Amino acid sequence: MKDCIKDFIDSWKVYDKENYDPSQVYPPWTRRFVDCGYYSVSLSGKNLIENNWQDVHRWCEHEFGERHYTWTGSIFWFETEEAAAWFALKWL
Repeated sequence: MKDCIKDFIDSWKVYDKENYDPSQVYPPWTRRFVDCGYYSVSLSGKNLIENNWQDVHRWCEHEFGERHYTWTGSIFWFETEEAAAWFALKWL
């Protein structure tokens, strides 16, 4: 079973702080989420323009809880395939 996505992020932040590499500008979050089997949905084009980000985040917090989803730019990440599908049905 996957970790709560916020616990996963918190663990990596500790690791990154302890293993700081100045040559790496940003940690490779997308690769980390993919490698650990989290599910993504990308808002792009028309959907990116039409959706109010505050509404999207409020909806995610209500549906999944603030510790069970995250985002990297316009890509939203979820712990389960069902959560990603529910998000896609609502926002795509």
